[in-house]
Amino acid sequence: KWCHKVFALTDYAFTLSEKDVDAGWLIWVDVDSFCLKRLKEEDILKMLPDNADIAYVGSTQKGTIDTSFMAFNLNRKPPLDLLWDLRKTYMNDEIIQYREWHDAFILERILKIYKSHGLKTIDVEDKVKDYLLHMSGASSSSVIPLRDTKGNRLFELSKDITTPDILPSRYQKNAELIRHYKPS
Repeated sequence: KWCHKVFALTDYAFTLSEKDVDAGWLIWVDVDSFCLKRLKEEDILKMLPDNADIAYVGSTQKGTIDTSFMAFNLNRKPPLDLLWDLRKTYMNDEIIQYREWHDAFILERILKIYKSHGLKTIDVEDKVKDYLLHMSGASSSSVIPLRDTKGNRLFELSKDITTPDILPSRYQKNAELIRHYKPS
């Protein structure tokens, strides 16, 4: 399931680095992220110091690194080596040796090894949270309905209409119950 992300990320990183020695930063933002305000190139570059190898947004509630926003400095060799090792993990039988197979778990194990050998990482959570809200998948109860970092709704719930996907009457009743007992 997560190999698509790994292959897309690594393939593009290697393509960029082959074309240009000074390829700059490769930014990954998960598709289940919501922009709270316009994120411009200059805003991103202000978050990413040239002497860092990799930037990410802290840890998830599960304790693994949050891979919803990652930045790899392709002007430096260690991030490219790390990406190659990440890709190889998914290309051979090594991945099935791990307790979990998702990209965050695997990447965190590889990052620990690279950090012990001098990889420079930076946690940009405080800077990124003003721009992006990671929804943690479509079923995350923490963001449905979507809320900003202060807990305010991003979109108001309809008072009287139901989306077309819940037209049957039993779902209409569920929607009414949810509206009635919603937290204030």
